[in-house]
Order: sequence, then structure tokens, then C-alpha cells
Amino acid sequence: MTATVRAIARAAGVSHTTVSRVLNRSNAVRKSTRARVLAEVARLDYTPNHAARALATRRTRTIGSVVPSIDSSSNAAWLNALESTLERHGYALIIATAGFDQEVEARRGLDLIGLGAEALVVLGLEHDERLLRAARSREVPIVCNGVFDPDFPLPTIGGDGRSMGAVAMHHLLDLGHEHIALVSGPLGGNDRARMRLAGALEAHPDRSKLPHLETSLSVEGGVRAVRELATMTPRPTAMLCVSDIPAMGALFELPRQGLRVPDDLSVVGLDDFDWAPHIEPALTAVHTPNDELGRALGEAIVRHLDEGNPIDSIEVKAHLEERSSTARR
Repeated sequence: MTATVRAIARAAGVSHTTVSRVLNRSNAVRKSTRARVLAEVARLDYTPNHAARALATRRTRTIGSVVPSIDSSSNAAWLNALESTLERHGYALIIATAGFDQEVEARRGLDLIGLGAEALVVLGLEHDERLLRAARSREVPIVCNGVFDPDFPLPTIGGDGRSMGAVAMHHLLDLGHEHIALVSGPLGGNDRARMRLAGALEAHPDRSKLPHLETSLSVEGGVRAVRELATMTPRPTAMLCVSDIPAMGALFELPRQGLRVPDDLSVVGLDDFDWAPHIEPALTAVHTPNDELGRALGEAIVRHLDEGNPIDSIEVKAHLEERSSTARR
């Protein structure tokens, strides 16, 4: 027979309310009592009936997140930190992927709301109106992750993309570079990339010296960008990649084109993935503290759902990690 909360309460010599508080991770229980209850939970092999709890409390304690993919280390880092933060407070995280397609994102987000998600985390500022309307009608808060814009109607938690692009550009300018190739993935449906690109452009005094190569957001995209760059006259002395992924492809392809990094061409990225310090040469990159980002997301959502606090926009500060892929001109 499946153990019940009341059976645990009888075995531990406490009220069923106390057992519920322990299971819901309330702090209003003494450590000794908590330990006794948890010992009986383990002994009786209790498994919570989340469906029954949701019906009784009208709470699922579930948070949804729709992301383009889960195959990048930056997404994995903040999702792990978000999940760990939510778990500490008794919440679960459900993740859906949608590429950079707003219609797919809307469908997946509506699925999560239909499953009872109490809040939704999405990437960037641009989203299908159907999803926004459904969230408003169901009173499900949406948090825009990976961007910071305190004037946006929805709360934003992340780095300032324009500032990140400017930091990378100023680094190259300070090293004496003027002719700098800007490399990005597709800009349609990716407002984070557009913000980073805009910040880099705004930081340079002469945009005519900034050719923009729009390629795929992949290692192969970086390879293709280098092959195009090698034919330019005059050839740029640096590449500013709006993402680390094409930057990796560039570092692979440049030696095959007879170009040394950083002697002939400097390369900088904007992400600082976990492999960036270990590739050869190590990639100079603008670092976003993704662990901090995930924790900030989780804490803001929990404070809103459990205490009624508003979800405020939070800037997660990025900084430059200078490594051996950039050098003075």
C-alpha cells in the first residue's frame, strides 16, 4: 500500500500539517522534527502524489522554460543553476526547445502553460502575441532571460547585449585595430545577436571599416566567414564574433588559410563558453556569469510566487576575459 501523509505523521508522532510543511520545504519546522519526518518518509518509501496536491492546492509548483536549444554550454549552465535554485524551494523545471522560431516557441510555451506552469522563462524580447495573451489571461508571469532592458513591459534578467558588443569592440580598438570584421549568425528572430552587433557598431568611430558577415550560428559558419574574410581588400586585422560558436570555427580555419592568430588576425567572442580558455589559442571573450543568471532567475520567480514580490529586471554584469587570441596591432 502506498504511504500517505497521515501515515507518516502517525509514525513520526507529528501532525499531518507538520509533515506537509517538511515536504514543502518550509523553514517553520525544527531541525530535529524535520529529521524525524524525513526518516519516516524514507522508511515508508513515500512518493508525493503531485496530481492530487495540484488539485487540492491549485498549485503545480512547476516552472516552464522555452529555449532555442540545450546543446550549448551557456544554456546548460544557466538552466542547471535555475533548476537547482528552484529545486531548493520545492519547484520543478520543465524545458522545451523551439529553435529561433517564434511560432514554435508559442506552441511550446502554450503547452507548458496548459500543463500548469506557474511561470515561464523565455529568451530575448520578441515573442508571439498568442503566447503573451495566454500568459496574461492565465496570470502566468513571463520572464525574458538573456537580456536586460528595464523599460521593457516584461521583466528582463540577463546581460546588456549592447554593452557586451561595445566591450569587445573597445578591446580591439585599444589594441590598435581599426578594420574589424563583424561575424554573426542569422539576425532574424535573434534580438540578442542584433543587440550585441548594434553595441559593437556604435562603439566604432567609422562603420565603413566594419564589414558584417552573417553566417550560420555554427562552427561551419565561422569557417565560411574566414574564407570570405581572406578575400577582402584590405583584409581586416580582427574578427569580432557575436557568438563564440563561429569564433571556434574561425580559430580552426584561419591556420588553413595561412593566417596566424593573433599575429595576422585577432579573434574575440561574446559568450565565453567553458571551452574558450582551453582551445588553442585561448579565445578572448566577453564573459556572462551564467550560474549567477540562473540563480537570479530562480530567486526572482520564487519570491514572486511564494511572497507576492514583483519580478524586477536585473542586469547580470558581463566582463572581458583577455586571452591569447587577441594582440596589439
